[in-house]
Amino acid sequence: MSFIILAHYLHQHGELWFDAPILNFLAKHRTLLLDNFFLWSTWAGSSFVLLPISTGIAVVLIRYRYYPAALLMGIGFSGASLMTKMIKTLMVRERPILFPPLEIYGGFSFPSGHTTQVAAFALSVFLIISRIRPRWQWPASILLTVLVLCVSTSRLYLQVHYPSDILGGCLVALIWVFSIDALIRTTIRIGTLKKPGGQ
Repeated sequence: MSFIILAHYLHQHGELWFDAPILNFLAKHRTLLLDNFFLWSTWAGSSFVLLPISTGIAVVLIRYRYYPAALLMGIGFSGASLMTKMIKTLMVRERPILFPPLEIYGGFSFPSGHTTQVAAFALSVFLIISRIRPRWQWPASILLTVLVLCVSTSRLYLQVHYPSDILGGCLVALIWVFSIDALIRTTIRIGTLKKPGGQ
């Protein structure tokens, strides 16, 4: 519901009240060091980086017979990425033109594909770790949160997305990954109940 409200508002009004001020603030605080940092860190949200990594994680999970986790990793990341592309074609929101971007990107703006992908990847990894290696979940959550923040901030710093695009990308990732996770767990639970004696 939150995503639908956000998408409808942007379709009707164009932007949220904080979109321009945040981009303006970041444009005024550009430095050569930050330019290089965010130009490199934005790649961490690219499918060219995350797709091979998520595929590798899924293969390892299959190797050790963590099949539900492998399914979550595969569908959680790839599905969120595809969902974002579909929504972009429906929303047709142009990228910001308030300030010159540091890199040129084609396509539409809402929601942020990089943010959706890295958030879906991070959430999937966190859910898997919390169930397979619970003792690692808090260190993992810190690292994954930093990853998501760096990528999402880079999209704003580079002036290729509005803050509302970032918000939309996070919502898409949350909705998709939690939905797929719930579907997988429900399917497993139903399958277990159908077995004689619930074994």
